[in-house]
Amino acid sequence: MTTALKLFAMFSLVPLLPLLGCEGDTNFSKANQDVEPDPGVPALSYSPESIVFPDLTVGATYSTTLTIESVGDGDVLIYRLAPADDTYAVFDVYGADDTVEILAGGSEEFTITAILPDAVAAEAELSIQSNVSDMLQFSIPISAYAADLGDTGDTGE
Repeated sequence: MTTALKLFAMFSLVPLLPLLGCEGDTNFSKANQDVEPDPGVPALSYSPESIVFPDLTVGATYSTTLTIESVGDGDVLIYRLAPADDTYAVFDVYGADDTVEILAGGSEEFTITAILPDAVAAEAELSIQSNVSDMLQFSIPISAYAADLGDTGDTGE
């Protein structure tokens, strides 16, 4: 077979390749554009690990900050951040009325307040719900103590 005949046979079969189920790699790079990037795995850290309001004056408002940081590759969603088992409604949270999104590498600060209605210590849990698989629901201990509940000077002797 001559070279011209071989070229004719080769190029005349190219239009028939799709009919035979053969296609080129023309869609290869386009297919990669249709794949959504992996959003990453969310992880969080928080500080402090417990919240204590010492030496409070009865009826006065005190506040502190809770910081939650997104330390994983994905965004953290905080669905709930509120006091639980707060019998006397001593504690409150500001900045978490709706779902809060913390972008990967970012952080968010929440203001925690305490008001003691009388000179009785209060203890509760700060309940947190998130999208982090190993921390879907967790809590942070929170407590408040009146100034006059400290050392009475009685050594018991």
